[in-house]
Amino acid sequence: MRLGGRAVANLKLEDVFYSRVVIRIIRCLLRNDFDSGSNLVRISRTNYDTFKKHIKILMEYGIVKERRLGKIKVYMINKESPLYDKLRKIFSIWDS
Repeated sequence: MRLGGRAVANLKLEDVFYSRVVIRIIRCLLRNDFDSGSNLVRISRTNYDTFKKHIKILMEYGIVKERRLGKIKVYMINKESPLYDKLRKIFSIWDS
């Protein structure tokens, strides 16, 4: 199966969890329905350029979706992704 141009069948755990920034972004978006880019930059403790690089990769994997609310871009976990239940389970175990 392909998501956003990348094959999910060949996706490895380290492909998704390759940096602390990505882990912080995913954790935040699993806790909230959506969040703004500026808040995710603050939570992930990085700069905007680094955030954009990581969020782009997450969108290519189909893990994150981007929407516009007026002038603001917001990001949310893609609940239709085949990885959604696995990510939710990993973080619920990890955070408990």
